Amino acid sequence: MKYVFISSTVCAWVIFALGAMAGELPACSPKKSDFFEGDINTYSVNWDINRSPGRGGENYGADYWVPDPNTNVIVEWDASETSCINCKGERDVRITQQQKGIISYPVGVHIGVRIDTGRNPIGAGGSYTGRITMSYVPYAKWLDVFLRKYTECL
Repeated sequence: MKYVFISSTVCAWVIFALGAMAGELPACSPKKSDFFEGDINTYSVNWDINRSPGRGGENYGADYWVPDPNTNVIVEWDASETSCINCKGERDVRITQQQKGIISYPVGVHIGVRIDTGRNPIGAGGSYTGRITMSYVPYAKWLDVFLRKYTECL
């Protein structure tokens, strides 16, 4: 979670949860366009959340991280929903972050949804599926760009 230097982890989570929408990074986080193409790697993963019929409603969520989040940082991402059967309410799709000292930086994407299959045991089940694609760079390169271009965020 690389967008802000902040001393309080609780405050960082609140700020980032409000600012990150699907595909967006925090304002003070270096973007893919800040890096050479050779420094950028891509990782994609499918999500598939299922709920049996007749089990009522429940909230589901999962975090999907870049490979080795201790050494890599997201610089661009996209979450594409392919289906949502018996989903209720708003989707919860947002950046997840990690902290090194006072620096927070994006390392994953959280996918969440409420699935309600009712009380009929022979009724329809529920599912939520899609694909996340994350572009990422090594933390050292990300930090170098952050310190050169985003000093106003300190």
